[in-house]
Amino acid sequence: MLHANPVPYLSDDHLREHITSYLHLLAVLPTSLLPWTTTDNCYTLATRDAQNAFGLRSLDDGGDEIFGFGDWPSASYWNHDCTPNVRKKRTGRTWQFYAQRDIKAEEQLCITYLGGDEQDMNVIQRRERLRNDWGFHCLCTRCAKADQITMEST
Repeated sequence: MLHANPVPYLSDDHLREHITSYLHLLAVLPTSLLPWTTTDNCYTLATRDAQNAFGLRSLDDGGDEIFGFGDWPSASYWNHDCTPNVRKKRTGRTWQFYAQRDIKAEEQLCITYLGGDEQDMNVIQRRERLRNDWGFHCLCTRCAKADQITMEST
């Protein structure tokens, strides 16, 4: 089971987009697939999609051009950390994952959900993006340390 987002639609417009996509599917799918194109299945996909998708960016220009995104269920089990111990790299249509440093036994393996942008963001910016895009408040070690520094300076 992939993590489900309890609030998959961020706005009425977002819900309308999903309804439009559903209606388009009904219009273009082969008849043999229509029995699986139910509102329940579409809702299940919507609740799993945002928190389990990876962006597909150009490999030629440093990732400036985004082509779309996709779900890779076997790669969706990574949790987020603003200082990840695993890095991800896309080669063609394949995702590869590498340890960025020595990892202790039983240490949780984590990637960044921010695609490397976190290096240039402060804790407020990182948390805002993570909350808006993935629906959670980051409490990783890096963010917790920033909270501690803020509390000590006040």
